[in-house]
Amino acid sequence: MTLKMDTLKLKIQGKNLRSVSAIEPESPLMTFLPQTPLAPGITGHSIIVVEGDGPLDEGNDGVVVCQIGRVEGMKSEFIVRSGHSCQSNTHTIQEVRRILLLHAMETYKTHGLCV
Repeated sequence: MTLKMDTLKLKIQGKNLRSVSAIEPESPLMTFLPQTPLAPGITGHSIIVVEGDGPLDEGNDGVVVCQIGRVEGMKSEFIVRSGHSCQSNTHTIQEVRRILLLHAMETYKTHGLCV
């Protein structure tokens, strides 16, 4: 699949997209972007935030529905049980660190250097 910017423009033209409305499940961005593959050579990881202990398929983080964050083709998917602002959550920090260290090691193995 290729990214068709004209199609995306057409679907969002005339809509008032704010940060919250852009991430609603029926938003054109949220229906189009998960279908858009990553560029060749790019590895993706998902950190999905869900409040409470309920089922993931019905969960949300208080703002975003869990299903929006679930994207095919990711190298890893990590679930954090937290509210929407999870950046200070210990589990989130550890997962971001793991991804960055993995990327550094892959870069070193591939190019002989670490960025």
